[in-house]
Amino acid sequence: MNQDRLIRGIIVLLVILLISVYLCKNSFLIDSNCIVAIGTFLLVIVAYNQLEKITKQNEAQIVFHLEADWNDKILSKRKNCARLFLKWFKDKDLIRRSNGSKWAEIQEKIESILDFYEKIAHFVEDGSLSISTVYNLYSYYIQGYWELAKKSGFIEKDRTSHPGGQDFYRLTENLYLKILKKGNLEEFSENQLKEFCQEEIN
Repeated sequence: MNQDRLIRGIIVLLVILLISVYLCKNSFLIDSNCIVAIGTFLLVIVAYNQLEKITKQNEAQIVFHLEADWNDKILSKRKNCARLFLKWFKDKDLIRRSNGSKWAEIQEKIESILDFYEKIAHFVEDGSLSISTVYNLYSYYIQGYWELAKKSGFIEKDRTSHPGGQDFYRLTENLYLKILKKGNLEEFSENQLKEFCQEEIN
């Protein structure tokens, strides 16, 4: 990440600054090396502040578009997906035994949600979104839908139904684990997952 590299650069320059000041401490006049070190350090501080502002602005723009999709384009898909999982609670083999057009229909409903989370996971991976922001906005939903997809057997079936599909939704899975770790969360119980689905439908 750019911020990580910049922070390391600031630390290096700070060390240079301290060394230069130490070497000049017995002099009444600060020599040119000290001036360069101090000037460079101040310039890096200014650059870091600017980068931080730009990063926050970019994150705000990404969140704006994600929220617009989540509460508009994805809303009906969320309801369809939740209804599907409520059916699964009544028939635990519903997803595993599905095939043909029925399996394609199930894939479309669940993948529409997981694809959205995969997009979020990409933003987290490249540093465009912080895990704190994702946790505050989507942790409840990511945990709910991921656990439903996993426990229903969809993730396993979807991965094995495609050549090379073992890496499907790895970023989303990693994001889910980061969310659990950040919030010190435990997996939802079956009743909690049912309640989650009902909330999504209402």
